Amino acid sequence: MMYTRFEDLPVWQLAAQIFERCAALGAHAPAMNPVFRHQLTSVALAIPNRIAQSYELGSRSEILENLNEAVDGLREIRSLLSMVGRTAWPQETITELAELKISVESCGLQLQSWIEIVRRSNGAEPAKTEIPSPERFHRLLANLPSTHPLRRSESQAE
Repeated sequence: MMYTRFEDLPVWQLAAQIFERCAALGAHAPAMNPVFRHQLTSVALAIPNRIAQSYELGSRSEILENLNEAVDGLREIRSLLSMVGRTAWPQETITELAELKISVESCGLQLQSWIEIVRRSNGAEPAKTEIPSPERFHRLLANLPSTHPLRRSESQAE
């Protein structure tokens, strides 16, 4: 599928939703340390920006640098969410954290797939049509072990 704008990319849309959910989590959890809340939302905001830069930049090295930084940001969000999950919260918030972590893992897998495509391009500039589609992501998902959290969330959605 050909995408003409970064806003059309499913992975950018997912990253934007992750930011919105992190911001909402911070707003709904007043007991959360303000510094911690700021860190979570700042990192979450940087991810769709890195994806946008990756899409619009021309050089292979710049694309890889931005995609890798987006993946690093997703890892940081997972770590932050895991730290929040270690404290006492209402069940609703714990469920929200678990669902948000699944979205973060999904976004990371999609970005890893895009990184692999760019790496395999052997120095040639990867075409924007090679950005992983949701269908390709679901094929990658199918190859995960049945015990993986992303596989479990997929079967629950059906």
